[in-house]
Amino acid sequence: MMIFRFIFCALATSFFISGQVVGSQGPESNEIEVFVIPHTHDDVGWLLTVDQYYTQQVQFILDSCIQQLLDNPDRKFTYVETGYFERWWHQISEVKKQQVRQLVANGQLEFNVGGITMNDEATTTYYEEINQMTTGALFLQDNVGANPLSVWHIDPFGHSAVTASLWAQAGFNGFVLNRIPADLKAYKIANKQLEFVWRPSKSLGAQSDIWIHVLDSHYSSPSQCAFNNNDGWNGIYIQDDPTLFGMNIDSIANDFINMVYQRSSWYVHNLLLIPFGDDFAHREAFNSFINMDKLINWVNANQTAGVKVRYAHLSDYVNAVNALNLTWPVFSGDFFPYADTPEAFWSGYYTSRPLLKRYVRTSDGLLAAAEQLNVLSRDRNGLNRTALDASLTVMRQATSVATHHDAVTGTEKQAVAADY
Repeated sequence: MMIFRFIFCALATSFFISGQVVGSQGPESNEIEVFVIPHTHDDVGWLLTVDQYYTQQVQFILDSCIQQLLDNPDRKFTYVETGYFERWWHQISEVKKQQVRQLVANGQLEFNVGGITMNDEATTTYYEEINQMTTGALFLQDNVGANPLSVWHIDPFGHSAVTASLWAQAGFNGFVLNRIPADLKAYKIANKQLEFVWRPSKSLGAQSDIWIHVLDSHYSSPSQCAFNNNDGWNGIYIQDDPTLFGMNIDSIANDFINMVYQRSSWYVHNLLLIPFGDDFAHREAFNSFINMDKLINWVNANQTAGVKVRYAHLSDYVNAVNALNLTWPVFSGDFFPYADTPEAFWSGYYTSRPLLKRYVRTSDGLLAAAEQLNVLSRDRNGLNRTALDASLTVMRQATSVATHHDAVTGTEKQAVAADY
């Protein structure tokens, strides 16, 4: 069982030092192995409120994706936002709950991070991050039997050394991030440094090390296989039946393989992570997976291209790369401020919506006080412990939602801010 043991640490300054893990320099085979990671990024509030997103989109994503996993044992799916999953869990039947537990047990369904949401890393506190992580992780452990192994934290606006240190101390084996300054990402692509070891804490040193993968091209599906965007009118639909008109599997597969060749050249090994999803992706997962099944089957049956493709989880990729025993550069520092173009720095959210930020801080202070009183009163008789725990759970969940990277940051619409 993962134990959340957090130690407060200081932010490190930015510099690279030589790697400490020495081994081979990559696989002997020239074959490129592609790890397709089906996922959805479900903002816990942004353009719509939390309730609106769940009612209009998220419940259908979870229904659809779970069914597709049940239909085909080769398929996999990754989920992050436990706050939404818990709502869905309370609405499904006991039969479906048991099916979900089995999907977790056989490795088809994986949870990354495990928190209630994908928290912001700049405007949250230690306590807020620990609370939202612990609340979500305990629900998954107690109800689903899931213990997240890796971190898929791909939308916060910059990445903090403090958060990386927390993740390392929580026992995660890898951390995928995305939004780092655009010029730095371009530099890392050119120099094959998208993967490295992050040493975020000066005081903890190597004990705070965590292996990092920076997404090379955002977390959306590549345009060559963005089947999750199919809407019945527009999109990419594979036709691989020679008895029908419009046979297009060859051209689609060739475009995919060329994309794989290009992206693979940005890494020091022949393993490639390909995200398969986007914001609120796979509402019609049968469409997504059927087309991806066809693409995977065609590529794997035509080995002259030197590419092998499979569905995977982030933990599969992390384990495969770590098994290569490569030498990694070691980075200390953080990735603030985030800039998606050389002149566009995302720093306004550090102070925007100050009343909301104050409200979040005040609420977390009250929760901390209530948690302490709860502990101190454990040996007192006559207290309705069940009612007290239920009240604390509601508060824990509410404050956890507020750590979302479109909540406390102030980047949400006004109506959503009011809802928070």
